[in-house]
Amino acid sequence: MGTAKALSDHLSVHSGLVPQSCTECVTEPIVLRDVRTLNSHRRMHSQPIKCEYCDRRYGDYHGRDEHVRLYHLGEGAPCPSPCQQCGKICKSVAALKSHMRNHKQDVRCDQCGKVFHKQHKLQEHVKWFHGQSERHQCSICNKVLHTLASYNSHLKQHNEDKNYSCDLCPLKFYTAANLRTHKRVHQKNANYKPKKDWTGHYTVTRAADGSKMYSCNLCGKTATGYINTIISHVRLHFKEVRCDQCDLKFTFVNQLKAHYVVHTRERNFKCNYCEKDFMYDSHMRHHIKQAHPAEREAERAAAAARKKLA
Repeated sequence: MGTAKALSDHLSVHSGLVPQSCTECVTEPIVLRDVRTLNSHRRMHSQPIKCEYCDRRYGDYHGRDEHVRLYHLGEGAPCPSPCQQCGKICKSVAALKSHMRNHKQDVRCDQCGKVFHKQHKLQEHVKWFHGQSERHQCSICNKVLHTLASYNSHLKQHNEDKNYSCDLCPLKFYTAANLRTHKRVHQKNANYKPKKDWTGHYTVTRAADGSKMYSCNLCGKTATGYINTIISHVRLHFKEVRCDQCDLKFTFVNQLKAHYVVHTRERNFKCNYCEKDFMYDSHMRHHIKQAHPAEREAERAAAAARKKLA
């Protein structure tokens, strides 16, 4: 293909082949979720020499023996216990030892002060953010990525569905890395409840200039720019906050709070210039604007003068 980027662009054409379950792996079920991994996994099965502990295959005995030593014997044996500091479960004793060093080593970037637990992470940071790093521009949205790995991960957002599901909540992700990052939130907070996944209620397409266009699947309304615009609109179709005093439903909790004074008749908004009080803040502000314009302007002028002196 000429370059690694050209190969990545070509592999994206075959994104319809994944996810795919490997029929040759019998020791442990394997699901391939990206084309690059599927490609290398198929090549692995074509090798003649098989590991006696798992389904891995190699082209020579040296590679097979090195694999057995690293992953099945001694410190490479399966790890029976998680990290006592963060709870991460490592695949082997050696991996656990390597992971534990992350809790002890701190290296700081001399240019921006950011702290890293591994030297190679600091080196990558300096290369990407303070030096001349490689640049890969997405041909679909023109976003620039600094590594081929991040470029491949970014392409999945254009060519693939969210195939990585969290087993603790309904959220789904484009990559395994994003899923791992999300699961750390569950580990730190057992009571964590994610926001609702709205991706099934809108469709993303490309406009003529290459920008993203979002369409509501429920009413057809479109939006461009930030994704939160279409999410805010979609939420209007789902009124899930119910008033316990009547049958009305609302989209947001603050709408319910504003409505609730209809039942309590509380008048918590008091005018600073007279004795009147109101049920709603908007009613109070309208009253001040109409009845006390001079007092309001005098207060603003005094506040501006104090700010100028400070």
